[in-house]
Amino acid sequence: MQRRPLTAEGTPYSTMDEPRRSATTCNLETALAKPKQPSGQCLLRLHHDLKNIIDNPVPGIFVEPEKGDATYVHAIIVGPDNTPCQGGLFHFVLKFPLNYPDCPPQVRFMTTDGGRVRFNRKLYSSGLVSLSIPGTFHGPSWNPEMTLKTMVVSIQSSLIEQPLAYEPALGREFETWLEKTMSCNAKLRSQTLKVAICDALEACLLGNSLYPQDLQMAAMRHFVEQYAKYESVAFSLLGEDSSKEESKQYAALLERLQDLHDRILQNNPAIRKMWQCGYKGIMNC
Repeated sequence: MQRRPLTAEGTPYSTMDEPRRSATTCNLETALAKPKQPSGQCLLRLHHDLKNIIDNPVPGIFVEPEKGDATYVHAIIVGPDNTPCQGGLFHFVLKFPLNYPDCPPQVRFMTTDGGRVRFNRKLYSSGLVSLSIPGTFHGPSWNPEMTLKTMVVSIQSSLIEQPLAYEPALGREFETWLEKTMSCNAKLRSQTLKVAICDALEACLLGNSLYPQDLQMAAMRHFVEQYAKYESVAFSLLGEDSSKEESKQYAALLERLQDLHDRILQNNPAIRKMWQCGYKGIMNC
């Protein structure tokens, strides 16, 4: 698998619209005295963290370390229900420092359509994840008692945030704010379907996904299990008062969802059997 850098090429984390990253003592120490190999403490703790989240899974979160380097961990975090990001298969890469857990992992958001899409104010199109725990936003900072699960649950909570939630919404401004919010929600739901679902699954089927193999299967299995919800989102977009061009785009997304569902079942016998057993009522599966 071709590994992408944790920072977007040519795009510094500190831009005019992004929070400044504080130079923590932890980062300074790591830069000045970086061991060549992960410490035994780091590897032991990572193994424990991974085992814990696999044995005690968090709904909507799937993780897998990179083969040959457990300090790189891939995570798919599913967008929570009743949000514009509902059902999205959002991909994050966590790079654990060699002296973990003394220092937090770096986190990069990968589901940006090549730097063209930003889903909310904490997930930037550059790949920056603006949260306090990894040290990219003000607030409670990392401590060694925190774990991989702490980090991914914190990221998951950022997907709940509604766009424009901090815009003024009082008095005569309310109608304008509400109209902006509804329009923004529709666009984000559309981008979630296109980028975080259809494009992500298409890459799995074509064999060029950045997900590790087990995460590819987890993503496709989740899509099939929750397919009715995905179709429902597409139908709800079609039912909204939108322009002719937008309606055409929503119809194309619905067709694409249906096509992906059929191709996944056709190309994956294990997922097809699960679908038949779960939804067709076949006995003795």
